[in-house]
Amino acid sequence: LGPRQPGDVVASVDISTAYLQSDLFGPDEPPRYLVLKDPVSGQTRCFRQLGVVYGSASSAVRWMNTLHPFLVSIGFQQGKNEPCVFRHPKLGVTIASYVDDLLLTGPEQAVRMVLEVIGERFKCKEPTFLAPGTPLDHLGMVFFETDEGRFVSMQSYIDAMLTRLDMADVKTNGVKVPISQPITDLTPASQEEGKFLLRACGMLGWLAGTVRIDLRYCHSRIAQHMANPTVGAVKAVRQAIRYCAATRELCLWQPKG
Repeated sequence: LGPRQPGDVVASVDISTAYLQSDLFGPDEPPRYLVLKDPVSGQTRCFRQLGVVYGSASSAVRWMNTLHPFLVSIGFQQGKNEPCVFRHPKLGVTIASYVDDLLLTGPEQAVRMVLEVIGERFKCKEPTFLAPGTPLDHLGMVFFETDEGRFVSMQSYIDAMLTRLDMADVKTNGVKVPISQPITDLTPASQEEGKFLLRACGMLGWLAGTVRIDLRYCHSRIAQHMANPTVGAVKAVRQAIRYCAATRELCLWQPKG
């Protein structure tokens, strides 16, 4: 969302098995080995490891140290306050990176050229472009366009959240705010309710940190009880989930013009 020039587009691309495409270990780094049991012969075999695999402790940072320098090498400037956002001053293209998911915006020709350059360096899935009638799903956020403007919705994520929390059929009558009173019942919650609180609070945090800014205060209050789940916190998080169910169609939007 934000001011855009005529002809600007929004595109999303997913880099396939990104960790495995990280730069290989350098010649001066200590050698690493994988020890595996051969499923056919039963013998133990040793393999020299040339790069990180999924599950390696350093795989995430090695991917970051592969992607970020590459984007800088093709002319992008890295954000100072947000190091996962890159801007190409000449092309007018902005990239927001989230591990292996890239969201790009800028003039269409320039965005397509950048996608082509990225595709030459990394194996990627087919990019998708936002257009009227063609929504774009990026990290659970659904972008879509109408004659009125551009919207970002978390409705699909909320529907999935309700299913995972076994609250798909929850009643929403009378729920108008995500939190309505202080959390005063500090009775320790049961182990099962404590697990529910952690799952629900994690999902609320993703909603609050992306599109649903109306959940930020309630998430902050409830999250204070995650280390020691209480009956009051469980009750509060259930109200917040019911509020999400009642308001699942709320969006952020940018009017045209």
